[in-house]
Formats: sequence, structure tokens, C-alpha cells
Amino acid sequence: MAKTKEVKKEVAVITREEKPWGWFETIQEGEKYKVKRLFIKKGCRLSLQSHDQRDEHWIVISGFGNVEIEDAERFIRIGGHIFVPKRHKHRITATKDMEIIEVQMGVCDEKDIKIYEDRT
Repeated sequence: MAKTKEVKKEVAVITREEKPWGWFETIQEGEKYKVKRLFIKKGCRLSLQSHDQRDEHWIVISGFGNVEIEDAERFIRIGGHIFVPKRHKHRITATKDMEIIEVQMGVCDEKDIKIYEDRT
């Protein structure tokens, strides 16, 4: 009779971190990636920032707004995807309450944030 491998399921406690622009939750984290769920309140925006050690992918799961990457700005809505390469200045502004899944790839240290402008 073949041995079956026991599969362990672990449920992590997801904590919500409140911010002036809304909140975020870290859903999953590995050695070279992190997955977050962000909620950005209507009329608010994230800091203009960049990261030296990671790329980011944003997928809008509700709402809409504008994304700035470097000097380009574009409208994004539910179902939209944005790729933010490392070292590129970026931010998002919610025109309507937005929820975003953010996948960080690379070194996902919270210290790897350069803030250029921080206004919600």
C-alpha cells in the first residue's frame, strides 16, 4: 500500500493596517514575494514613491481611479492591471472607493520605500 503524504493547512491571522488613505492587509508572504489587499478611499491617494528592490503588480478588484507611473498617468478600473517596475515613481488616486490586490516581487522589505510626496 502506498504511503500518502499528510498535507498541513495553516490559517494565518490577517491583520489590517489603517492608513489615512484607507487600509491594507498582507494576505500571503514568501521569501521573494508578498501579496496585499489595499482599500483606497474615494478622493485619497497613495504616496508618490518608488522601490529599489521590488516590482509590483496591481489588479483592481473594485472601483476606479488614476495611476501615475513616472510622468505618465492613466485611468484604471475594475479588472485593470498595472505593472510597476522597480525604481519607477508611482502612486494611485481613487476616484471611487477602490480595492486592489498588490503582488510584490523581489525583496519585499517595508524599508524599501522612497517617498517623494506624501499627501492623501
